[in-house]
Parts: sequence; structure tokens; C-alpha cells
Amino acid sequence: MQTNVNMNTTQEYKSIFSFLWPIIKPYKFHYAMQLVAPIYTGLMDLIYFYCMKLFIDILIKPNFTYHEMLYPLTVFFVAPIIMNVLWRIANILEWRSAPMVRKEISLRSYDYVQHHAYQFFQNNLSGSIISKLKGILDSCDKLFSTSMLKSSCIFIVMLSSGVGALFFINIFLGCFVIAWLIIFFAMVYFMSKKLNYLVYLETKSRHSVIGTISDKLTNIISLLYFATRKQELDTLKQQIATDFIPKQIQVYKYNFVMNLITWALFFILFGAAVFMLIHIRKTGFITAGTVAFVFAILTKIDSAAWNLSMQWQEVIKLIGELNASFEILKIPHTNQDTSNAKELIIKQPSIEFRNIHFSYGENMVFAGLNLAIKPGENVGVVGYSGAGKTTLVNILLKFFAIQQGDILVDGQNINAVTADSVRANISVIPYFSGSSCNRVCFIVAC
Repeated sequence: MQTNVNMNTTQEYKSIFSFLWPIIKPYKFHYAMQLVAPIYTGLMDLIYFYCMKLFIDILIKPNFTYHEMLYPLTVFFVAPIIMNVLWRIANILEWRSAPMVRKEISLRSYDYVQHHAYQFFQNNLSGSIISKLKGILDSCDKLFSTSMLKSSCIFIVMLSSGVGALFFINIFLGCFVIAWLIIFFAMVYFMSKKLNYLVYLETKSRHSVIGTISDKLTNIISLLYFATRKQELDTLKQQIATDFIPKQIQVYKYNFVMNLITWALFFILFGAAVFMLIHIRKTGFITAGTVAFVFAILTKIDSAAWNLSMQWQEVIKLIGELNASFEILKIPHTNQDTSNAKELIIKQPSIEFRNIHFSYGENMVFAGLNLAIKPGENVGVVGYSGAGKTTLVNILLKFFAIQQGDILVDGQNINAVTADSVRANISVIPYFSGSSCNRVCFIVAC
């Protein structure tokens, strides 16, 4: 099953959700059904522990029968068969959805970026753009990967079923554990907010470093010509040492503190719960099998809560990375076509510049330029470097918007037609050859 998602390339995405939901929506059933297997898996330990409790209670009887063992044995062997079937169904649903979601994320991200104005690519390093696009795909891939979703689901079900079983056995013990879990996850949540911000800063710095490296490699011929490899390496080393590494160390340190606090909370939970369990057993309210059952549940709750907190930290890091990468899709498009722009259709290939005024900031390039190129006419534009030869082509191709005047192609104002149709009808051949590149920069033909 392949579902093509309609792309909106003219409006920036306000949030990660507005970007992802239209992509995931056609496969929501696939993702929802994939969670059935981990939910069932999360209950498996409880099923096994319950079977063990029944085994112990039966075995300590003086005269137990094989018939009594039939029920726990049946549950013990049938449960994993069901689990395996559910996981194989999840595998099938995964390969019918995940590759298509990855495809749409890649295409949507790329398509939005390629519709940016010419100035955007002048002002942003290509390596940084590529790094952010890769960061979006990688972060989404990990966030929505079945391994992360399923393992998180397993841990949540383990906690829920474990706490529910404790309530059934002893209300006081169940209340204590759930109160501890509320305090624990509240602390993890509040600490994770700062972790998210630190990862966001670290990821932005990483994109900047990758952009710098890409830019240097793109211009490697210039580095070789001017023997500046050492200077460029020193510049990169300075950027990594003063910006990227300090931000990364901040993430490591804060993560260390979070793990230390969560470990202390786990020590308190397990110690207090075991003491309460021993006390309840001494009062004679529970059997030996129930003690083993509760003890096993407590270890699983402890393990599930710890793993879920680690998983949550990874999710927070991924969200921080995704936020840093996603900024590129929040940048609005500029110099767009008007809503009623038509396709340029050329019958008589002529080009006319009427009273053109254009400047880069305060640097005026054209002030009242007039130029007409008739059909079949060959015109060479000659001038020194910086005279405006390339700019003339750029405004013709709608890379920049002029401040005043009109540009006509076959009598049609280029402001009234789409940029793509203009560029499809005009060929540009850059010419760089020795000293001539300072005099002749392009040839234009309709």
C-alpha cells in the first residue's frame, strides 16, 4: 500500500505536528495495530509471575494432583505462542508503513526547502541545510521507530499491570508504589525540560559545524590554490572547541545528574517496598506464593520505571534534536508567485527591462535601467566585476524582486507568471574563462 501525501510548499509549517500528522495519518491504523504486540508483551511477565504463584501454591500442598497443574501449564505455554503471532503481524504492518512514511518525510522536507528564495541559499551554508534535513529524517525515524514505540509501550503496560496487581493484593502497598511513581515521573519530566533545551542548543551547534565543514570541502580547490588548509583547520578547531564541545559536555553532565537522582529514588522505592512486603507476610495476610509474586512484580516495576525513564530521556533528546532541525521548515518562503500567477507562454521571444530600480540594501545596482532585446537578436552584456551582469540575469529569473519597474518577456510581465515557467523558457549559460570572466558573465536565450 502506497499513499501519496499532497504537499503544501508555499506555507511554512507552524509545528512539528502540522508537518508529521498528514504524513502519518494514512498509516494510523498500521501504527495503532503495531502497539497490540507490545501491550500484550508488557502483560507477559505478569502472566508468568501469576503462573509461578499458582505453581508454588500447588506444590506446597501435601497432596497435589496433576489435574491442578493443567491450568497454569496451559497458560504458561499458550501465552508466548500468541505473543509471537502478534509480533509477526506487527512486522508485516511495519514494512507496509514505515518506508512510505520515511519517503514522505524526505520529500516534504526537501520540497519545502527547494522552494525558498535565492537569498536563502546565499545566506545559509549548504552543509547546514543538508544536516538539518538529515536531522529531521533521523529524529522522526527514531521517534516513530517501532523499537522505541514498542519498548515504551511494554514498559508502560508493565507498570500499569504491576501496580494494578499490587492494589489487588494489598491496597496500602499499591498506594505507596503509585505515589512513588507520581513523584518519580514528575521529577523526570521537570528535569527533562532543561535537557530538551540543552540538546536543542547542542544540535544547532552541530548543524553549524557540519555546515562549515561542507562549505570548506565545497571550496577545497580554493584552499589548495591559496594554501589555506591549515588556517581553515584552525578555524574549524576553534569553532568546535569553543562552541560545540562545551554544549555537548553540558548535555552529558546534566544527563549524569538526572541518572543519579533517579537511581536514588529507585533505591528508596525498592527498600521501602521490600520492608512493607516482609511486614505484611509476618502478619499472615499473604501466602508464600503471593510473596514471591509480589517480589517479582516489584523488581519488574523497578526495572520498567528505570527503563521508561531512560527511554523518556532519549525521547526528550530526540525532540530537542528535531526542534533544532525543524527550524528550517518554519522559515517562511519569500519572493513567492502571486496566487493568480499564470504559466509563461512564449510566441515571440523578446525581453524588455523598463525603468528598473534594484539595490542590495543601500548598494544601488540599477537606477532607471532600460534594455530591450528583440526576437532573434544577440546581445552581449559587458562590464567589470560587480557591475551588475549576474544581477541582471537574477532579476530576470525572479531570483530577486525589483524595487521599481517592469520586466517583460514576450510582452508578459514576469510578476504575473510563475517563476518556474520563466526559468523553463530561459536558458542561462555562465561563462568563466580566465580574465574574460570579469567582462562577460552570461549568455541569455529565449
